[in-house]
Amino acid sequence: MSLNIKLKEITCEKEDFEMAFYYLKTHNAKIDSTQKSVKKIVLWIIELAEEFWIETNDVLLIEKIYNSLLTSWNLEYYWLAKKVEEILNNNDTLEDTLWRKKIENIDEDNIVPFYQEIINNEKFGNKEIKKFEALMRFYDWENYYPPWLFLHLINNPRRLKEITYIMIKKVIQEMSKHEHSFSINITEHDLENIWFVEYILTQLSENKVDSSRLTLEILEDISLCNNTVIEKIKKLRQSKIKIAIDDFWTWYSNFQRVCLVKPDFLKLDWSIVNWCDWEISEPSILKAIIDFSHSIWAKVVAEHVEDQEKQDELTDMWVEYSQWFHFSKPVQYI
Repeated sequence: MSLNIKLKEITCEKEDFEMAFYYLKTHNAKIDSTQKSVKKIVLWIIELAEEFWIETNDVLLIEKIYNSLLTSWNLEYYWLAKKVEEILNNNDTLEDTLWRKKIENIDEDNIVPFYQEIINNEKFGNKEIKKFEALMRFYDWENYYPPWLFLHLINNPRRLKEITYIMIKKVIQEMSKHEHSFSINITEHDLENIWFVEYILTQLSENKVDSSRLTLEILEDISLCNNTVIEKIKKLRQSKIKIAIDDFWTWYSNFQRVCLVKPDFLKLDWSIVNWCDWEISEPSILKAIIDFSHSIWAKVVAEHVEDQEKQDELTDMWVEYSQWFHFSKPVQYI
């Protein structure tokens, strides 16, 4: 039976819609463990999105459903996710409109790096902090905002490139004041920029920073490992800059691309880090991914570690690094 027929068969009232969101909010961390309920919720959203107002917080939850469905092995779920994507793209809320005005004249003063500790588990007993991840924040002269509130609203590739360059410049300047290693998030589009590698190497040289202290985290949206991207990665590695795959186990990330990129670090997405909190009794897939990482000589970084119990499980699996609120929240100053 086709997806369209199923959509026509579904009928529900506003109360059902509100109930679906209530369920989603109260089960926010365990969406993937209840696929049937998730599917019902998404179908409700598709049917009623135009009829009822969707608040921004709800949209963020819809995005999580979208990511969950898109990475499913079920082809029907994939096309369902594309339907949700249409809703997200067409949902220009009042808050989006306000953000578009805020970022219209975004400049260097608005982009501020925040830093979150990455704990070296081998040194954890000595409280030795070896790495920091640089996280972008937008500053409007009153508050600091994370990028997922505004970055998707910037459609100008040149403006996005400028923002990346601002982050790189400011982070490398901060590196010149410390001996720690730092990581910065980049995208596939950054790697396709012909001047990207040269810009990074110039900044490192001008600030007299050892390139081996810098890690570039390629976000999970690297969909095409074409020759241009691979050559840029090789050039960065030849310059002793380290490469990490960020949010592995989501979006387009897969074992084949990992082997092509040959990263120094594999950062595990929250969904796989917390896999053993779901319905299966043993974290066998998590262990398999960790073993795979070690087989290609990549060290593992576990994100979203929220308590000591989870940290103990990860260290028992020989996860080299851990990160998230159990250790520290992002801060502006180191």
